[in-house]
Amino acid sequence: MNSSITACARALLLLGISLACADAAPSITSRGEVLAGRQTEVKSEVFGRIRKLHVELGDEVRKGDVLAEIDEEETLAKIKVLAPMAGTVLSLPVIERQRVMRAAGDTPATTLFVIGDLSMLLIETHFAQKDTNLLKLRLPVEITSEAIPDKKVDAVITFIAPISTPREAIKGHIVQARVDKPDARLRPGMFVQVTIPGDAGTQRAAVPLPPK
Repeated sequence: MNSSITACARALLLLGISLACADAAPSITSRGEVLAGRQTEVKSEVFGRIRKLHVELGDEVRKGDVLAEIDEEETLAKIKVLAPMAGTVLSLPVIERQRVMRAAGDTPATTLFVIGDLSMLLIETHFAQKDTNLLKLRLPVEITSEAIPDKKVDAVITFIAPISTPREAIKGHIVQARVDKPDARLRPGMFVQVTIPGDAGTQRAAVPLPPK
């Protein structure tokens, strides 16, 4: 083997970069977070006290399902809180008999639930500005996670922030990649590794964006 290639490979290994061969470009990786493809907060629209919660954390709901009942203080009416979309209950920060508020002046409304659609996931990550030449919309990337060590998940870049921002003292761009066929073991809030393969600019052609 050519001695100059060997020395180069050894230097790259010392920097934490592994190459499949001398001509291959290194893969670029970054840590990302799993997000629900679409989610919404359900907030209280009245002053009152929660009479009954009809769902629990993790429950699947359909649009229009009754999530809770609230005894309104001003009219003494019983108010039903309905699901604004189909999805999974991702957050339930309230309990029965808790007093809740609607928005008033500088006081925000009480968040009752967060509902998320998990049929499609987003991975949000941050790539250093030195790697921005590799970023482009519709570029396929690979997602790996400790939660699914036996599998790589395919994703497609759907958003690149137009403005460079710092994260952990490194300037770069926030990037979102879309997973249309997520593994059930991937959950919002998990950390994953996002990889742009070394042949991203050549062999891996951009693919059409999936429909929203």
